[in-house]
Amino acid sequence: MPTGNPDGAMNNATYRTKYLIQKRQYALSYNDDTHEANWVSWSYTSEDTGSQSRTDAWATEELLPSGYLKISTATFGTGWDRGHMCPSADRTTDYTDNAMTFRMSNMIPQTSNNNQGLWANFETYTRALAAGGNEVLIITGPGAFTGKTIANGMWIPGVVWKIAVVVPSASSTTPANQRLTTSARVIAIITPTSQRRKA
Repeated sequence: MPTGNPDGAMNNATYRTKYLIQKRQYALSYNDDTHEANWVSWSYTSEDTGSQSRTDAWATEELLPSGYLKISTATFGTGWDRGHMCPSADRTTDYTDNAMTFRMSNMIPQTSNNNQGLWANFETYTRALAAGGNEVLIITGPGAFTGKTIANGMWIPGVVWKIAVVVPSASSTTPANQRLTTSARVIAIITPTSQRRKA
């Protein structure tokens, strides 16, 4: 968890609103009330980019405890994308790395205009930063819930937020948190996920 554990999530089934799942590809705090992650965190460097194409290996989250709602791989319905938190394109070294980004615990209901627009553009920008020799520490999640759900029970967020910390010298063997200085660039965005109204 390169950006820490902001809500004190634990790998303990009694922590139903902040259950910690740690994978090699990313870590997340899962909320069994909203049925999606509170946050997803990962580190990205140019070494995370390979030749693996998008797998579309949609799957339920096998690491959730018994008794938790395991969201199915069905589409989210008209107007909503299965929006990645850790992007597919950030994990392309091999099949497993990419497939893990298609676990439903890594998805939120996201409007197409946001997911495929500004959000996708920012993901591309962080990859460009990594290509320039940086390590980018990223944490992202949903917020400002509307009180509504989509058909599978996932809560609809009003916003999606992301924080990216740009750490130079990605090739260094020193961990990124030990290379951080007060001059490190921090980028924070928050974007609305409300659907556009038709004229």
